[in-house]
Amino acid sequence: MTIPCTLSHNGYSVKLNALADSGANGFVFIDTLCAIDIAKFLNLKAQRLPRAINVKGYNGKVGNAITHILRLHLTVDERRQYNIPLLILDLGSHDLILGRKWFAHLGVLIDAKQNSLRWPPNLGPSYLAVKEILVPREALLPRRITAEYQADVHARDRAFDREDQCRAAESDAQTVSQSFLSPAQEANYDTSDSESSADEPLFDDSDGTDDTDDTDNTDLEAGPATPPKPA
Repeated sequence: MTIPCTLSHNGYSVKLNALADSGANGFVFIDTLCAIDIAKFLNLKAQRLPRAINVKGYNGKVGNAITHILRLHLTVDERRQYNIPLLILDLGSHDLILGRKWFAHLGVLIDAKQNSLRWPPNLGPSYLAVKEILVPREALLPRRITAEYQADVHARDRAFDREDQCRAAESDAQTVSQSFLSPAQEANYDTSDSESSADEPLFDDSDGTDDTDDTDNTDLEAGPATPPKPA
């Protein structure tokens, strides 16, 4: 028989189901994976036992020994027990098992006909002065990553990387161009270059020589020079 219950600590409660098993020779057992998820969520650390407890299954097969416990508040049928030592063990498909010693300690009986628990008259519902935040067990499970969504995330990251590289290259090119001349020098350089290009001839004759043939043609047309007459 499975019954709903909660494990609480520091204002938070985790809702899960427990297997009521009067044949399990122990107090309360918690599954290893469930204990890890709850410990991470509630920021708790498991306590090591002074000595390991050997475990045998219902078929007599020896299992892994119990070496750690987790102390939490256990609430079943609105009745809370404080600082219950939960034995951490691989339980397979169950998150929590209420063992024979738990039933014997509290005097609780299993009513198979009504599918419920019979509590002694002195164990009435507990009164909680503080309202706790209730979290379902499923919320603590690791989220599965969808391959399609993950591929989209990788494609988006690659696109961002390419864009960052392009912007960095443009910024480097602009920095290199500005490192040669200041803005004022670039303006003066552009102005002087445009004015000089308008005034200067296409070819440079600054050496004083005239490469045109005008003078030579004039001399040839005038003929040979007349020698001076003697006095």
